[in-house]
Amino acid sequence: KIVLEEFQSMFPNSRLPDKKTIYSLIRKWNKDQTVDNVNKGRSGRRPSVNTQEIQARIRDQLEAELALPAELRKNSATLRRNLGISSSTFSRIAISLGYRCKRVNKKGQEPSKYVYRKNKTS
Repeated sequence: KIVLEEFQSMFPNSRLPDKKTIYSLIRKWNKDQTVDNVNKGRSGRRPSVNTQEIQARIRDQLEAELALPAELRKNSATLRRNLGISSSTFSRIAISLGYRCKRVNKKGQEPSKYVYRKNKTS
């Protein structure tokens, strides 16, 4: 009530804020020591993870996998998990580097797994 009276005296032509608004501002102040928007500046498009470093790491990982027989290669999910990037990003970068995902089925092994191989150039 005191806060509302002070607000009324400071801003006589404004509507009084709701009780929920005041409590949320108090909670925010106690948590962050500010009532500003702490998420400001984080909006918009996120920075790309398609960097030269990531491309080099993916290329190195795929080259190491290509040295192994197809049945012993790690599947694409394991490869991307090692790098900590999404499957779509991993696939996009691998395709841009000239690799493609190929389904490999070892006899009697279920389910089949997907591994990468170098594109054939003509």
